Amino acid sequence: MVETEPKPPVSPDAGSTGPDKSAEADKPPERGRLGALRTFFLGPPLATSVHLAHRLPILLALPVLASDALSSNAYATEEIMHVLASAHRYMGGPPTLHLVLPITLAIAVLMFIIMASYRRAVLMYPESGGSYTVARKNLGATAGLVAGSALVIDYILTVAVSVSAGIAALCSYAPVLLDYKVLLALLLIVVISWVNLRGTKESGWTFAFPAYGFVGMMLILIGVFLWRYFTGGVHPLPVPDHAVQATTAFSTFLLLKAFSNGCAALTGVEAISNGVQIFRPPEAQNASKTLLLLILTSVTVFAGLGFAAYSFHILPNERETLVSQIARATFLGGGYLPDALGQLLFALAIGSVLAVLIVASNTAFADFPRLLAFIARDGYAPRVLLSQGDRLVYNRGILALMVISAGLVLFFQASVNLLIPLYAVGVFLCFTLSQAGMFYRIISDRQKGWLAAAAVNAIGTIATGSVMCVIAITKFSQGAWLVVVLIPLLVLAGRAIKRHYQWFERRLAVYDNDENPLRRESSQPCVICLISSDINRGTLEGLEVARALTGTAQGSEIRALHVELNPARTALLVSRFEQLVTPNYPGITLEIVPSPYRWLVQPVLQYIEQLQSESGRRRRIIVLLPEFETGNLFEQLLHNNSAANLRRALMKQPEVTIITNRFFLRK
Repeated sequence: MVETEPKPPVSPDAGSTGPDKSAEADKPPERGRLGALRTFFLGPPLATSVHLAHRLPILLALPVLASDALSSNAYATEEIMHVLASAHRYMGGPPTLHLVLPITLAIAVLMFIIMASYRRAVLMYPESGGSYTVARKNLGATAGLVAGSALVIDYILTVAVSVSAGIAALCSYAPVLLDYKVLLALLLIVVISWVNLRGTKESGWTFAFPAYGFVGMMLILIGVFLWRYFTGGVHPLPVPDHAVQATTAFSTFLLLKAFSNGCAALTGVEAISNGVQIFRPPEAQNASKTLLLLILTSVTVFAGLGFAAYSFHILPNERETLVSQIARATFLGGGYLPDALGQLLFALAIGSVLAVLIVASNTAFADFPRLLAFIARDGYAPRVLLSQGDRLVYNRGILALMVISAGLVLFFQASVNLLIPLYAVGVFLCFTLSQAGMFYRIISDRQKGWLAAAAVNAIGTIATGSVMCVIAITKFSQGAWLVVVLIPLLVLAGRAIKRHYQWFERRLAVYDNDENPLRRESSQPCVICLISSDINRGTLEGLEVARALTGTAQGSEIRALHVELNPARTALLVSRFEQLVTPNYPGITLEIVPSPYRWLVQPVLQYIEQLQSESGRRRRIIVLLPEFETGNLFEQLLHNNSAANLRRALMKQPEVTIITNRFFLRK
């Protein structure tokens, strides 16, 4: 009755000085055909002792954990421009586009505030967990569950939205693929899942090229733009006929909406705080440096694209993305670059955006399983999520994310427009709870410099909370209501799981006044060996095991039980029993139980209940199930496997122990 609980999601190498090279050289034991197939697709199993060797340096951890945050810079500015362009009709010049600069600056400042809070959280809570850990330890279990539930939803939506957006971008450049976009999206989810199942180091190398390629091309784009700007080569572009035209008047609410839309650039920033244990030692310091590197990169790209969009007076275009318009104007306009070089840089810029959008969902695959493991460690999620697979990754969490996100993509037909309203509410709720938790921690500790740190977190809490409210209000009717409803349901589910584990532990706990079964006089069991309509080799081996269980102890008894499904074969069974069993061990009695409705389970349960009532007291009954193993999955399907149904029913009976004796037909 002892439940084996997996270890918590912390480094198994805690306290070790480095990987055990000898353990890495040892070959894992053979695991049969299924194991060989898993090794072929996922790679050989990794020993726990080499865990540190598969941690990531900063340059590989950044693309694994930050691909979502980096990719959001590709569309955040465009989200701002969509709102600003709708404030007035275009009349000689876009009168509200100048607001893109202060909005971009405000979001950049918010980025630094959030970075400061998360860097402090990483150093204070190096065990990882991010917003969930900060909120739970400072604001209570409910706040932690709210943050955890919001992040779980956000990671699932990150996969669905990022994959759908990447495939949509691919289909815009290759319209022939449009009819297969759902299939391509599902295939992409499977591929990214497979890469993550192979291990952390493999995923780091796989996603490094798209992430760094995007950053490199955006920096080149911004650099060429600034060169042209300071040499007088930047001029407003003519407004195309299909540009987004305004239909509403400008208002403070629209300004807030533009700000909240632009805060899409912040999505994915929390991923590094959730994945501290993915880094090489010292984990917290390396995570803090990576977070700083991510924010500096994101602010540079985000601010550069915003300034370029303002300088060129670019309006949102239904036929071309904002980044594409900026790249076209920068690389191909004005004759500043040779045509061949400009065309090459333009193609590389568009290709890098496409690549980073496609792999942006990897952030969720890196953090979602770890977050579930931390929630499971505290008892609010199934403990099976704590187990690491052969490749030292939380494979069950990866598979769960793959299945759920694929279901979303299939249900919404990979439509970004239908999925995007569900996005971002959860992540800003996490930002708010994390900032509030750090504020509480700082004012409670009151260490040196606490007043300035508390002020930063207070501003961050108000800002991210306001953004969350604006997003929830403006997108509520478009689908955000679903997230608002799901978070409380997940919190209730987590509390129900916690109550179960608490009840489970209370039931198994041993107290001083408890009756100890080992102090009682041992009662001799009754062993019931089920036999089919014939006495075969498997039956004889099962009866021999039953004899070994009872030995020669007084009071023990063995009963061979046959459920009569076909009365015509009973006479042959009795004859074979008297020929092969009785002469060799007369202590075994044969019991025939009729089953007029040809049922198997119910007659066995009734027989056991009758046996208990005859003895006048509850006694230990051992039910032995002889089964045969063909050694071949296809051949096994040719048999009825009725013992499995009987075993499930017997497992619910108290005072009944089930033993399976396998007879191997191929040895």
